[in-house]
Amino acid sequence: MKTALVEHPVLALMTVLVCLTVLAVAAELTARRMVEDRVRAVPAWKGTNPTIDLRGGWGVTALAGDRLPEVGIASDNATMGIFSGVRLHIEVFDLKLTPTPRFQRVHGLAVVSADSLTEAFQRAAPSLGVTSVTMNVSDGTMTLKSVDGSRRVGLETQADGTMTFAVQGAAAHDTGRHIDIGTLMRSWTSGPAKSFAFNIQVMAVERDGLHLILEGLTGDH
Repeated sequence: MKTALVEHPVLALMTVLVCLTVLAVAAELTARRMVEDRVRAVPAWKGTNPTIDLRGGWGVTALAGDRLPEVGIASDNATMGIFSGVRLHIEVFDLKLTPTPRFQRVHGLAVVSADSLTEAFQRAAPSLGVTSVTMNVSDGTMTLKSVDGSRRVGLETQADGTMTFAVQGAAAHDTGRHIDIGTLMRSWTSGPAKSFAFNIQVMAVERDGLHLILEGLTGDH
């Protein structure tokens, strides 16, 4: 083999290039796994085991301190404040891993199921006695069922831009009349909503739950 390589320098060069390519691919795959593990390890994703997609970014350069242009993160059981079991898909732009993970902007979609909404209303407005939530896609409302009957809940944007659940039929003095959705998302000390400083841009009632279009700006994970 050695003699053949000496006698055929082109073959020798090709062999070296193939070896270097194999090493480079192995190094990049290892680096990508390390980057993915670092993203999963941040407190915002504890216990959710998200899927990480580096898009066109390079793991090797990211570990060296360069920014990743775009990173996709998806989880089917994220916790966002009072909402649990949230299906969350986000795109993080210009993510830098070192020394502390930081980003420039983040955009995402959160889907909060009817079961998660039921639990949230039970915690946020126990006086309503909610036992289940039904999504009414035709008119963009939800029906809250309780032992005392049912109530309609609309989605309202207040004068200051705050997006709320508007509980129809609740008394004016009732704390459950208007419930700030953003506050509910950030009500706990950790989780994606807290870490990414999400703001709700659009919300809609769909068959599989409440859809929230989210935006966040520069910050730490």
